[in-house]
Amino acid sequence: DIDFLTLKQIITNKKDIQSIQTTTSQDTKNNTNVDLEVYFLSLLIKAQIDFIKSYLYNFDLEDWKNKDVAIILQKLVLFTNTNQIFEINKFIDTLTENHKDFIKNLYMQDIEFNQKEFDLTLNRIRKIGGKEKINRLTKNIKLAEKQGDYLKVQTLLKEIENTKQVLLQ
Repeated sequence: DIDFLTLKQIITNKKDIQSIQTTTSQDTKNNTNVDLEVYFLSLLIKAQIDFIKSYLYNFDLEDWKNKDVAIILQKLVLFTNTNQIFEINKFIDTLTENHKDFIKNLYMQDIEFNQKEFDLTLNRIRKIGGKEKINRLTKNIKLAEKQGDYLKVQTLLKEIENTKQVLLQ
């Protein structure tokens, strides 16, 4: 199996896939959500359309750090709503020039869809995003406390608890 570190090396260095040392999925733990999101997208575009549809409706695309990935995922939602079969070339035709090249490069890589790897990557994205959200909410709580807005503090504390519950799943 090839993971996102290898994919990143291929894309950024344009090296031949056989010349890159394969890394394990465990190596992705300490990397940013942006890299994980690209890897997630590379796995998703190799999946069957029913699988793609089932996962695309579980996301709040505003939370994605990589805005290009978020835009492509939005286009993928629209594409899967109007097509019964996922044909990469038809999907690519719906994208801007920059996004077309990006998806072509991702799709051309020797990465096969793997449910376990997909789930691990998705869980990492959610955990990193959840931690960032808790940090952001904590800062907002401190600000609300300084302003004496205790109703807002209560609301933010509930939001932190909800986020923690999601992270524990």
